[in-house]
Amino acid sequence: MTNPTNSLPANDTAVLMETYFQLLGSNPSYIAPERADELATSVFGGALWDLIAKKGAPPGGVQPFLANPENRSIAVSYSGLAMVWCMAVFGVFLLDVVKANRGVVEGPVNIGREMQKLRGYLVYANKLRQVDIPWPDDLMPPDVNSSHEVIQEINNVFLGAVAWILLHEVDVHRQHEVESSRSLKDEEEADEFAAAWVFAKVPDDLQREFRILAVGVALAWLLLFAPVGGDAKHPAAYSRVMHVSSYFEPAVDSVALEVVAHLFKALFFPTEMPPTFTTPAELFDWTVSQLRKRST
Repeated sequence: MTNPTNSLPANDTAVLMETYFQLLGSNPSYIAPERADELATSVFGGALWDLIAKKGAPPGGVQPFLANPENRSIAVSYSGLAMVWCMAVFGVFLLDVVKANRGVVEGPVNIGREMQKLRGYLVYANKLRQVDIPWPDDLMPPDVNSSHEVIQEINNVFLGAVAWILLHEVDVHRQHEVESSRSLKDEEEADEFAAAWVFAKVPDDLQREFRILAVGVALAWLLLFAPVGGDAKHPAAYSRVMHVSSYFEPAVDSVALEVVAHLFKALFFPTEMPPTFTTPAELFDWTVSQLRKRST
């Protein structure tokens, strides 16, 4: 595992995300720890791949985590990691809001005000897609050593989401040595492989909720790097969400599924007002239908 050693200001994404990068390099199985041994043998081919840290955002808004099977490595940008952390903040804070309102209101919770408070994280994440800029002073920064319960939960979701993205990227590239050979079919197969891998042996309902949220954050991040309607190398957003979520098997009252629906809405159609629904699944299906509308 390698990383640049530059002298940088404290609010630089490289400084803030370096410790997280080190954690990921030493243990990439945060999303499905019960399959850690299988991960090394079946997915990585006997030994973990090297993680290479990159400073700056790739030009043209290109996805900043790229696997290279020829030298068994994955390039990971600090700005890309910071993006995922911002989206994990959004997901975890909304999770707490929805949980607090369960039993107070019937059906999915109207969280427009809370979503607006968290909007700054998504705005900053979207800027990082194009250029690596310092962490804003008005946003709570990442802290891998925080003793605060909510920050620890954000860190866990972040690590789970990045682990899923890495799993996805390795599967995309295992059969290809160059980025140009990547195809739409490869992307579809990687989506399904990573989803099936993570949800195949979920030990309990609590872990299922965690994985729905972490994978939802990861998938939302991936969708930012391709047109909503798809292109020659990427399926349409609604199709990817449908296929990945088919492995979720959520509980009828899944809070995580509700939060993931809100995350997609906040990223891709923030001004759209959903009808009133009675279950998280109905809200999620409406979200997928809105993505589908924007794919035509």
